[in-house]
Amino acid sequence: MSSMIVKPPGDGNADEHAFEQIEAAVMETHRGRWFLSEYARRNRQSDTVMVLEAIEKLQRNVGARGGVALPYDRLQGDIMEMARAIANTEREIRALQPEHGSATQFVSASDELDAVVETTEKAASTILGAAEKVQEYAWTMREQQGNEDDCDMLDSCA
Repeated sequence: MSSMIVKPPGDGNADEHAFEQIEAAVMETHRGRWFLSEYARRNRQSDTVMVLEAIEKLQRNVGARGGVALPYDRLQGDIMEMARAIANTEREIRALQPEHGSATQFVSASDELDAVVETTEKAASTILGAAEKVQEYAWTMREQQGNEDDCDMLDSCA
């Protein structure tokens, strides 16, 4: 059975009127009513099959990774660990009482650490965003039957 749809020429109102006339003619007989209901059932079934195939494809792609953390997942963990270490160091510096030297040196060091933390967070966000985009492009290419080697290369970059 072909799923090719042929649209007759004309405006929308004429198309609707023609459809209603054909539908009424087909609905006049028992066989016509059966045909329309069977046609509707098959179309619903093909839509369901398409959705299930897409879900299976996603599951295969996710399963192919075998639960291994993606590079950007590891990178995110490393960057978050660095940010925590910097924040801990900053707290320790603030807790110190200056024995020799002025308190302004500690404030200055603390401000510098704040800047490092902020810069690290921004860099992490930018890197993760770019890695996610590369991963999305690879998935899109796979879904569109793109070159498998190119998809693998993009995955390795993400």
